Amino acid sequence: MSETAKKERIWLILAVILLAGIYGAWGMVESWLANRALANFDWDHYSNSADEQLELRIICHKIISYKYGNHHDAFVTLIQIGNPDSVPLLINALKWHEPTDGSDIVSCTTDHCVEALRNLTGMDFGYSYKDWHKWLQTQR
Repeated sequence: MSETAKKERIWLILAVILLAGIYGAWGMVESWLANRALANFDWDHYSNSADEQLELRIICHKIISYKYGNHHDAFVTLIQIGNPDSVPLLINALKWHEPTDGSDIVSCTTDHCVEALRNLTGMDFGYSYKDWHKWLQTQR
């Protein structure tokens, strides 16, 4: 391999690492902003209008799109205002909250996620990410 090719390969690797870092940092910022928006939401003046529901749904969808964040409050909110677009995101988030030992002893956060899924789909696959995901694949 020529010296030029080696240098180009090194620059390509560095560029990929840099882009991955930027992407990861952007995800952290976006998640932080969404969590902050939900925490600071003005519930005292919430009118339950379609515009406010959409705003809240977008915030909650961003929160549950990332592994870390206030999933609990996002799930509770989506129980009330979730829509069909929420279902794949809820199922994906369930894999982070699924009981690891196969038992049905779960945190209230997991319970809220499954409650939102039950309300939105009319289905009940319990706390199993695998079963919910399999069902979702048949719906597409």
